[in-house]
Amino acid sequence: MCCSCTIILPASGCVTPSHTQKTNANQLNKNLLLSARAAVDWLPAIAAGRNDLEPPALSIQPVIAEVLTRLRESGGCQLARMSGSGATCFGLFSDKASAENAERAIRALRPYWWVVATTLS
Repeated sequence: MCCSCTIILPASGCVTPSHTQKTNANQLNKNLLLSARAAVDWLPAIAAGRNDLEPPALSIQPVIAEVLTRLRESGGCQLARMSGSGATCFGLFSDKASAENAERAIRALRPYWWVVATTLS
């Protein structure tokens, strides 16, 4: 399995304890990993899941919403999500060229963000 991806870390980080305390650990989505392993087509399995830490992270670092919007509005983006407890976000793209185009466009708009296109395998 191989996937083109653009990863972004905005200039501001997100301190994990400050928002994980706002989330009940028993409410975390534990079914995503199981459904992704069982899925023939893994992208719909990931899309059906969620990151329970995203709402509290957004309340602390609203820039995460802009990062996700920039990724989602990039041509060829099939899925954009916050990674872990934030503020790093990623977009999964239909092809390498789309991921690289997103990297260039977002870096031009926000040169102080760390932005890289890569391939996951």
